[in-house]
Amino acid sequence: MKIKFISRVYSKPQVQAMLKALRHAGVFTVERLESGYEVKHTASDKTVYRAMVGSQGYLVRHADNLFQN
Repeated sequence: MKIKFISRVYSKPQVQAMLKALRHAGVFTVERLESGYEVKHTASDKTVYRAMVGSQGYLVRHADNLFQN
């Protein structure tokens, strides 16, 4: 199964809120990297979210439907 990804620039508070929601979901592993954050789905070990520190926030690449209800 292929995952469709989107890329956006988000502010630090937005990224922190996203990471908090992903941690709270309980099915993701959030890892702090030198360059930002990486989130993997625990069961499949696939990367579903990656945030890289930028000059005006974070450049984030995440699964298209990750934050939908």
